[in-house]
Amino acid sequence: MAGYIESFVRSQLKDVAIGTRLNLDYDVKYSGKKYASLMILGLLTDRDKSEAITRCYNFNMATGEEVPLKDMVHPWRKFWKMVGKETAADGHTVPTVYRDR
Repeated sequence: MAGYIESFVRSQLKDVAIGTRLNLDYDVKYSGKKYASLMILGLLTDRDKSEAITRCYNFNMATGEEVPLKDMVHPWRKFWKMVGKETAADGHTVPTVYRDR
């Protein structure tokens, strides 16, 4: 699995040249029947410079294709109402573009 993840991340990074070292760690943030979300943390090293990498990817479990977050969390469902309540308790607000219609 780690080899597939590294190949995918290398294909997504534009400045990765052959011979660079890429150390990755990943965390499954969500895994359900339809979707999975991974957070990738890593360090890209090329000669004398290093770059920290943090990327999040969502995948359709049936097709294996990458899915944008907006396709996973539809604005007409109650998800954003729940997020609004949770963030309001901390004194924050959710932009109206995300709220349930």
